[in-house]
Amino acid sequence: MRKLIVHEFVTMDGVMQAPGGKDEDRDGGFEYGGWTLPYWHDDIGRHFGELMKDVDAFLLGRRTYVTHAEAFEPMPAGDPFGDLMNPPKKYVVSKTLKKPTWRNTTIIRDNVIESVRALKAQPGKNILTDGSSQLIHALLENDLVDELHLTMYPLALGSGKRVLPIGMHATFGLTSATPYPTGVVGLHYTRTRSKLNLSSRLLTGAFEREPDHEQTSALPGGRDPGRFYRRAKRRIRLDRDGPRRRLRRVV
Repeated sequence: MRKLIVHEFVTMDGVMQAPGGKDEDRDGGFEYGGWTLPYWHDDIGRHFGELMKDVDAFLLGRRTYVTHAEAFEPMPAGDPFGDLMNPPKKYVVSKTLKKPTWRNTTIIRDNVIESVRALKAQPGKNILTDGSSQLIHALLENDLVDELHLTMYPLALGSGKRVLPIGMHATFGLTSATPYPTGVVGLHYTRTRSKLNLSSRLLTGAFEREPDHEQTSALPGGRDPGRFYRRAKRRIRLDRDGPRRRLRRVV
């Protein structure tokens, strides 16, 4: 199974919107575009290059795809950024994109979640997603993300599109933390999944009741544990005596 990796530039309060340019994304009246620029360090770029060594596909939303295509497709062979970004396959999720504008592109128009699951099941290296806020939320909500690579910048913006969707409940383990000279920290998290595969319930909050025989263990003598605890509850009363609380057995 291929890993799906999300790589994002993010502020301390979780904003990911328009990290690279003033007019990159002004949705919602966002006025802070280009907030990463004062903190750039070449080591950040080198780390991304190391990450890309094990990547052979991009999975992107339409807006991020178009932005990347305009930047990287014209680059000639031999350009270090072009050589890094152009060879991998590209999968773009869009109902409105009429035709590809970047080499090696497949457009996913319908059944996005099923298509991504099928893509992960194919042989190959890792799949990388960046930008693409709406797509990332859908991937996280359906527990399709295996790793988060968050490059955190030392500022808070107070508003803007955020990496993690509201209501998401999932656990990740910290694999590494890499500080850079400009105050930026690279955080690498790996999704930790229960052996009982409870991830979808954690994400949706929809826990289903398991059968009683799976929730309780039998008592000695084969007695029904549910009946035992109901009877015990009836024989115990919580008696409040001033500020103290004590359990008094009712005779």
